[in-house]
Amino acid sequence: MCTKIINDQLTDLFYNFIEMEDHIAANDRYADLNSSDMQFLSAVGKGSHPRTITQVGDYLRVGRQTAHHASSSLIRRGYITKMTNPNDARSQWLILTDKGMEAVVYYRNRIRSNVKGMTKNFSEQEMDGMIGLLAQMNSFLDSKRVEGTCWWVIKGRQQKVLPPFPIIEERGIFHD
Repeated sequence: MCTKIINDQLTDLFYNFIEMEDHIAANDRYADLNSSDMQFLSAVGKGSHPRTITQVGDYLRVGRQTAHHASSSLIRRGYITKMTNPNDARSQWLILTDKGMEAVVYYRNRIRSNVKGMTKNFSEQEMDGMIGLLAQMNSFLDSKRVEGTCWWVIKGRQQKVLPPFPIIEERGIFHD
């Protein structure tokens, strides 16, 4: 019985996160972006070094073709640009434009604000417990991904779920 309750809660949480991301992405300022676009921009801007299309795709756990399509679309809309790697002319880096950086900052701030709102009444002990439980769940899912057996049934449909949260073509959960 506990497993069913946990499964139901995790499933509801997953869909609530997707809905939250869609609401964040669907504002007047960035009306031309969806939650997947925001995730892609965030992945491009993550870290202190530029990333290639392949690196961004690997980080988001999507194929090269999907990453290429997303980058081309975001380049056309002025959120990212390509730059030749000075150390390897065959390699192209993705770089956030000022417009892209503003969108990423907006998106990350909104996500952080929502997470703070969800956890504002947690005690330090509850926060530590939550962090530990999430780490254990991610570790389990990572081990399944490595084994190549990460298929789960979500609301009656079989979908491939990749940790820490899934990217399902046009929808997904924020990665920070």
